[in-house]
Amino acid sequence: MRLRTPTFRGFHNVTYLTTADSGEQASILRERRPAPVLVPRIWPDEAEVLRSLEGAGMELAPRVLWASADGTLLCLTFLQGESPAPEAHVRAKIGDCFKSIVAVPRERMPELPLDWPEDGDTGGFLQWLAMFAEDTVDRGTRKELGTLLEELGIPDGVMTGYRERLPRLRPRPFALLHADLHRNNLVLGLDGELRIIDWEHAMIGDPVHELAVHLRRSAYSKVHWQGVVETWRAAVSAVDARFAMGVDRDLGHYLDFERAQSVFPDVLRAAKSLGAEVEAPALRRAVQRIGLALAAAAEPLDLRQLPDAARIEKVLRDWHHVTRAAARTGS
Repeated sequence: MRLRTPTFRGFHNVTYLTTADSGEQASILRERRPAPVLVPRIWPDEAEVLRSLEGAGMELAPRVLWASADGTLLCLTFLQGESPAPEAHVRAKIGDCFKSIVAVPRERMPELPLDWPEDGDTGGFLQWLAMFAEDTVDRGTRKELGTLLEELGIPDGVMTGYRERLPRLRPRPFALLHADLHRNNLVLGLDGELRIIDWEHAMIGDPVHELAVHLRRSAYSKVHWQGVVETWRAAVSAVDARFAMGVDRDLGHYLDFERAQSVFPDVLRAAKSLGAEVEAPALRRAVQRIGLALAAAAEPLDLRQLPDAARIEKVLRDWHHVTRAAARTGS
């Protein structure tokens, strides 16, 4: 079995696809990259998560073939296929994925952190997510980018104000969440079945959060949006009708959280994408990405004055100049 050149370089991982020798199954090897922490990872060992899923009878996830002791290397069965389209017949299969996830018995999963909210405390769960975004994502991004966020109109402490404005949510029982279930983490196999990859951010929490993450990160059009919501409602209700209680009101609050916290990784990734030299195409893409992220976060974060494209470009150029100068001098 031989490694090919990297098939995917993500922000958190580099993924290699193996070339199988005769009689061997193709697999993927994923190497974790040093990167700022941008999303919660309550179970550091993804191999433990996947083995727990296998023990619980979850057949939609890849199997662990080998894992390094420190968790930085993970070899998994290769699930061949493509990202699913949003058509109705595929939405039904996505619904089966939602159903299978919430049906996994919670006691089969690894232990939760000591500070984890109690079952049904949906408000506490959203507060925990917001606190993580404030303490880790916001502060970590500012450490990486210096004053770039302030120059773009995102003041320090903005997540504190957001947390203080969070509304009460309807109590719902907690369930297993994949927590990053966008369409690029769903694989439509050659057999027509959907399977789920990248379980490193799995957690136990409010199922409505799973729906919000899926809607926001899958970039559905308005034509498909409500159909996905109804598919999710039917799927999780088939396991426990309480999972969908209050979704019509509380979904908007989780979508606001997605828009609010996403501005930090979006700005970070856009800025880091410029490379050693500022080239026009990369700069245009970065300006556009930051503009969209700011517009989406403006209401939940109460951002009063958004910079226009010219201002974003100037701020990025200035930041890049200062950053490169500091790198050359080692300061």
